[in-house]
Parts: sequence; C-alpha cells; structure tokens
Amino acid sequence: MAWRITCEESEKGAALRADASVMDAHWAYELSIKDRILAAGSLRSDDGQTPMGSLLIVDVPTRAE
Repeated sequence: MAWRITCEESEKGAALRADASVMDAHWAYELSIKDRILAAGSLRSDDGQTPMGSLLIVDVPTRAE
C-alpha cells in the first residue's frame, strides 16, 4: 500500500541541510529503503527556490512500518 509522508520546513531546515553528518545519515537511510520508495523530493514555493518541506511516498503494508 502506498503511504504519503509530508514534512513542513522548519526554521532549522537550512542549518540541518548544511550539516554534512545529518545529510549523510539522511541519504544512507533513504538508500537503505530505496526498494520501498515510490517517489521523494523537496517541496518548493511558487518561486521554485524557497524550501517548504518534503514529500516521500513509500510502499509498505502498514502505517506503522
């Protein structure tokens, strides 16, 4: 079953993206579940530049998973 996960940008977003250890862990996790990811990406404002959050659609049997 496909599940949509959306996250809203926080005031700490830019600092988190600038932290290489955080981003390394983020990409390692996404790569570890890549077989379950149907779609993923950042959400931007109408200007195409300003981060607003992110979207992840995963194929897993239950919401808990």
